[in-house]
Amino acid sequence: GMCMGEAILANVGSPHYTNYTIIGDPVNTAARLMQMAPPNEILFCGRVHEALREGRTALDEVEARGEVTLRGKQAAISVYALPVALQEA
Repeated sequence: GMCMGEAILANVGSPHYTNYTIIGDPVNTAARLMQMAPPNEILFCGRVHEALREGRTALDEVEARGEVTLRGKQAAISVYALPVALQEA
């Protein structure tokens, strides 16, 4: 799952134990999208889709999945899917 926005990346914890982590709403949203993605597919939020369009990236393979309300969220978000091509070894 992919989403973009403001997040915090830092060592979090106590003086006895710290953990390098990233926290924030886009991180949670990306994790939820990852959990609901079917095999061989990447789900991403509308903000990522907009950034890809602005960068003139080829979006021929992108499929709109509509509005989805994720666990822990009140508002629905736009979700898009990008199939991942698997190469045989």
